[in-house]
Amino acid sequence: MKKILMIDFSNIAWATFHTNIKITKDSSLTQNQISQHWKYLMLNSLQRLKIKHQPTEIIICFDSYSWRKKYFKFYKARREITKKKSGMNHDAFIRVIDEIYEDLKIYFPYKVIRADWAEADDIIAVLVHTLQDSGTQIIIASRDKDFKQLLNSRVLLWDTQAWKWIKCEHPKTYLIKHILMGDAGDDVPNVRSDSDTFITDGKRQKACGPKAVEKILAEGLEEFIHSEGLIANFKRNKRLIRLSKSSIPERVWNAVLENYAAQETKKGNYMLLAKYFSVNRMRRLQKSIDKFF
Repeated sequence: MKKILMIDFSNIAWATFHTNIKITKDSSLTQNQISQHWKYLMLNSLQRLKIKHQPTEIIICFDSYSWRKKYFKFYKARREITKKKSGMNHDAFIRVIDEIYEDLKIYFPYKVIRADWAEADDIIAVLVHTLQDSGTQIIIASRDKDFKQLLNSRVLLWDTQAWKWIKCEHPKTYLIKHILMGDAGDDVPNVRSDSDTFITDGKRQKACGPKAVEKILAEGLEEFIHSEGLIANFKRNKRLIRLSKSSIPERVWNAVLENYAAQETKKGNYMLLAKYFSVNRMRRLQKSIDKFF
């Protein structure tokens, strides 16, 4: 059976950044040394995933500026505020992500995808819907639980932080609950709350937690949405959260497919990768270079 490993690399990158803050605060290191260390940590995570899952194909997915920010101006709005308050050099780390994107395309035997207006979530969703069949198993590597809506017997989700499988017995029900409760991490309010809830001082979400959602589903979703006048809010959340062809803009969907189709299957160049590790002083990875092929 063909086994495809789809890696949410932007998710891995930022998780690495936030769990290793001390690196950027080490005054004994130059910016180049810091950048090399970030790259080492991310590539080490990549190697661990390949060793763990032994895929026949690896697709590495990167974020671009999201179409959701144009559709919904408050999408992930608090993150910019948090970045400014943190005092951390996020711009320098973004440059490292851009560099490793290019490095992966040049030196590594994997398909690497970044498409205009697409988040890694969109890329993975498009490819899951397109590539899954009875002869293919797809493993999504990400700590993002939004992917639970895509799961079935052929599509699995591996938590890159907890290092375990994420299960979901009823993906469709999970999706509806997620739409109703919103996604606070992305500044998407629940269906009972205004769009600017997370960004406006003094505003709080109206009650719509797990117990309330269970009651809503038991009594009838359609009746609830119409009786409380929440059609617009439900459509808002559905568009932002559902990873489907009807929610992802057509131009984004097509851009992902075109990018994937243009990718050649790479056998990889052992000597070229060895030189890359040597130049970047990644001796541990150089010693286990065969694990990347």
